[in-house]
Amino acid sequence: MPWLFVLMLLALPVQADESGWLSEFQLRPSECLIPKLAPGCQVVIDFYWQLTQATTVCLYREDEKTPLYCSDNQEVRTRHRFELQQSTRFHLRLEQPPYPSAVRQFDLMRHLHHELRRRRKPPWSLT
Repeated sequence: MPWLFVLMLLALPVQADESGWLSEFQLRPSECLIPKLAPGCQVVIDFYWQLTQATTVCLYREDEKTPLYCSDNQEVRTRHRFELQQSTRFHLRLEQPPYPSAVRQFDLMRHLHHELRRRRKPPWSLT
């Protein structure tokens, strides 16, 4: 394959808002390698969250009104399959006013095959 596309997740922790309703919110993506002309990448993402107390929360994909998943459990693990063409944000929203939310971003990063190869000469070489 002359072109490699890699999906990566920035592993930065999510800060819960000042109300303290969320203890943890994580995404666990798989990697995806696709040919140069592929329209997108199918990926399975595992979502995990833990609340400080059991209440109704919903998981939303960026700019979508319909939730991907809702639960009233304190600790949740769920898995969803996506066809992604670009980086995407996911929102975990408390379904009670004032509707606070936490956001995680799934980054789609593109790498060229020759960038992944090891250089044959050291960078200080003059030839």
